[in-house]
Amino acid sequence: MIYACGTVKRGRRDLPPSITNDKDLRRGKSDYRVSLDGIVYVKWKDTKAVNFLCNHMNSTEQSHTTRKQKDGTLQEIACPKLVVSYRFDMLKSLYEIDRKSKKWWHRIFWYLLDAAVVNA
Repeated sequence: MIYACGTVKRGRRDLPPSITNDKDLRRGKSDYRVSLDGIVYVKWKDTKAVNFLCNHMNSTEQSHTTRKQKDGTLQEIACPKLVVSYRFDMLKSLYEIDRKSKKWWHRIFWYLLDAAVVNA
């Protein structure tokens, strides 16, 4: 099985129609549906609604993320755990140092270096 998690456009064909409207969701709230195949569709509201499709994470697990307000203060808002995982993978792919090597431990070293750059 190939594990995948990513964003999806709102009007995409075959998405569940019975999901909460963007206007009805408050910041930090989410709604989800699970297909019979185990694919999870999550709509999470940050400043705008973001739609995710994922096949390997539980949609009910919650985490927190911080957002800067207009006045400069930090606010902690709730988000599904798959949002945090997606954000890490997205940022890691942007700053990735991908070096090919035949030694297995080199790949682990480069991954840990990439993770340290993203977390810094």
